[in-house]
Amino acid sequence: MAESSPRVSLDPSRVAAVADERVEFIRQQAFASLRLKTDKWNRFIATEENQRLLLDFLDKGCHQRLVLLTGPGGKLHAGDGQTPALWKSKLLCILKKRNTKVSQSNFRRELWLGEVSSQSLEQVSVLVSEVLVSILANTRNHGGWPQAVSEDVRKHIEKLKSRLTTLRGRAEGRTLLPLPLCVEQADEEDEKGALFRSAEGSIDLPLLYSIETMVIQWTQQMWEVLQKDSSQVLLREDSAGPDAEINFWVTQKDDLLGIQKQVRAITGF
Repeated sequence: MAESSPRVSLDPSRVAAVADERVEFIRQQAFASLRLKTDKWNRFIATEENQRLLLDFLDKGCHQRLVLLTGPGGKLHAGDGQTPALWKSKLLCILKKRNTKVSQSNFRRELWLGEVSSQSLEQVSVLVSEVLVSILANTRNHGGWPQAVSEDVRKHIEKLKSRLTTLRGRAEGRTLLPLPLCVEQADEEDEKGALFRSAEGSIDLPLLYSIETMVIQWTQQMWEVLQKDSSQVLLREDSAGPDAEINFWVTQKDDLLGIQKQVRAITGF
């Protein structure tokens, strides 16, 4: 080890970084989360700039976060959260619970660890649908809440999920129609007329209002699709030829067929 890296013992800053238990903890997390290889870590920690970045994060209160990610060839990169807008690998995020120095004895309890997928929009979608909706939209978790508060929370969660569905569709180049939570969570036997009635047999007005709101949103989304014109593509691209026109209408056809399929699946017609 000493023969292959003779300068290690001559570099006090590197010795301090390598011997620091907190840095070793970060190394273990990078190996587990990013599937990092030993030689990549060794090259990373051999750089004085990276050593200073790690120690500044741990020892100075002004640094709140540390982000680690792998680039081309598996090279490890670190930053303070100002990562490139587009990354193609998972991020390991390390946050301080307080803006103070991370202690040598209790660092495991003073740090938060998290991962951000390269498909961040998909990850947020799963977080909202599988965590926020499951917890906050479930009336069983609203024990002791006033009815107005319970309905307001569900309304905000539904709006968030709706916007996220629309955004995901735009990112994928297609139109996705959001569904009201009450319809998504309904059982198959409730999909007929019983879906619109409460336990007492009266019309469920909040449910009816929710569905009407969604239908209005669908109408707006469909109108935006129908308003698209191939001339917009030709004006946007100076060198656009016949292929651009054909590709536009192929995309338009696929989008409209996708909308039709969603509407039929929702309504049962």
